[in-house]
Amino acid sequence: MESKVDRKSLSQFRSPKKLLGELGVEAAANLIAAAADIALVLDSKGVIRDIAVGNDELAKEDFAKWIGQRWQ
Repeated sequence: MESKVDRKSLSQFRSPKKLLGELGVEAAANLIAAAADIALVLDSKGVIRDIAVGNDELAKEDFAKWIGQRWQ
């Protein structure tokens, strides 16, 4: 039997504490970096504060110059 899930409910996990437990910050950072091609950490003003890339090919690009720039 196929379960129907609306698009809005897919924007976040339904039970992250049950599924992820008490995931530490290092583990969370590694998980995000592994799951994305490029992961950006933005501050409240939209300035890029950190970047992680998900593969060696992208790591060759100069994304470090993005740090400190506004995401627009």
